Amino acid sequence: MSIVQEILRSERSMNSHHVLAKLCQESYEKSDFEEAGIEVMVSGNCFVFRGTDEARDVLRDIRVLPLWTSVGWCPAGFFKASRRLLPKIMSWCLAHDIDHTKIELTGHSLGGAVAQLVGALMVRDEIIPVQVVTFGAPKCGRLKLLDQVQKVFLYRNGKDIVAVIPFFMRRHKPLVRVGKKCSRIKDHFIKNYVRAKKLAGHAQ
Repeated sequence: MSIVQEILRSERSMNSHHVLAKLCQESYEKSDFEEAGIEVMVSGNCFVFRGTDEARDVLRDIRVLPLWTSVGWCPAGFFKASRRLLPKIMSWCLAHDIDHTKIELTGHSLGGAVAQLVGALMVRDEIIPVQVVTFGAPKCGRLKLLDQVQKVFLYRNGKDIVAVIPFFMRRHKPLVRVGKKCSRIKDHFIKNYVRAKKLAGHAQ
């Protein structure tokens, strides 16, 4: 099999971003394990980090104190939770025979920030996720390690306020904008990301 054929085969096996948005929505009703206050749902080789569907809760609860870490500057609370999650994720992969070269990471809101940081920690440990996709995630720093992940998409629906906070924190890469601009609060709801018509990625 040629390299091109291998790449195409790998891409076909990945979840579309619309499916990932639906998984994020499902994660508010289901969880497979929890660590550091973060609920995680697993679907095949995809780890879905539950966030906060209410933008007001994020604005109230977000811990924005930056910390210099092994993956760069990022919010302290996000990093500490992600660092505790990583060994549990790898243990899950071992127990459930998940190929660590095919891991997908996704999350909505705070879960999206955790997905990015877990991805950066994996790359640090020489485990490269096939894609990291977030919906309405707050900024969590310019994570250069994520440059090694082939597909990283950070979505913002409409005027979602959460996707642009903390205002002083850098973002890993530019946002992919979807949906109509309606409300800074309501545009954050995961159901509105699921309804978005222009999610990127394959096999929509």
